[in-house]
Amino acid sequence: MTTVPPPREDADGLWPALTEAAANVEKLLAALPEPGARSPAQRAEIAAAHDAARTLRVRSWTPTPTPSTTG
Repeated sequence: MTTVPPPREDADGLWPALTEAAANVEKLLAALPEPGARSPAQRAEIAAAHDAARTLRVRSWTPTPTPSTTG
């Protein structure tokens, strides 16, 4: 069983940015035709929007490094 750690504190303001990115993906998907009817440019546009949201999501779950106390 894999344990998923909770997201780190929002010190970098990532949650509002992630929320906005996800909303942008949803708006874009709603405006585009069904997947089979999309042009290559439309597929590239939605892929870029998904990648942007994924990047923010990964950053929001990446632990903040702590300074070492050993020396």
